[in-house]
Amino acid sequence: MTRIVKKVSEFIGRHPDSKIVVCGCGMSLLQFKDHSQDFITIGVNDVSKLFDPTYLVVTDTPMRFGEKRRTEVNASKASYFFTCTNGWRHPNLVHFELGKRGGKSLDNPNTIDHFVNSPYVAVGLAYKLGAKHIGLTGVDFTDGHFYNPKDGPHPVMQVNYLKKVNSAYQALAMELDKRGVKIYNLSSISRVELPKMTIEEFKSL
Repeated sequence: MTRIVKKVSEFIGRHPDSKIVVCGCGMSLLQFKDHSQDFITIGVNDVSKLFDPTYLVVTDTPMRFGEKRRTEVNASKASYFFTCTNGWRHPNLVHFELGKRGGKSLDNPNTIDHFVNSPYVAVGLAYKLGAKHIGLTGVDFTDGHFYNPKDGPHPVMQVNYLKKVNSAYQALAMELDKRGVKIYNLSSISRVELPKMTIEEFKSL
């Protein structure tokens, strides 16, 4: 299979003034599934087990995944697979370098900033794609994932890191606001302290 490897800079402004939904793997993603075709979506990791997002972001190396899970992630039908690591075998790969921790280089065309979890990186990608409104769903930091409701507390909760995560997302929201971009939390159960909005309200923006 011929693989197309692109750079993230080739995607800047691809969807100008758009609404983009960043999809984590928390339980609230189940409520979003039926709306997924209504939006440009950026999923992370295992989202394609529920639906194929427009784009997929994976920041971990393939070896961090078991063989079955690794095969499933590679098989995503997302249009493009964005990663900062080597070894993934999706047919349409886009490589990027991690930028600064905490949203301090949002406008660097070749990097995407990071903080703890992959949805944060996906928000940075949404900004680069040209989003005017960014929604979060499945970024819950509650027990369980949509594909395994019984797998216990999110690792961030196990290390009591939620306060830092919230500070990071709030700082990112402030940086986005300076650039005319708004971010909303579309999950009623999420512990990320950003302005809450229903999916229907987000559609009507």
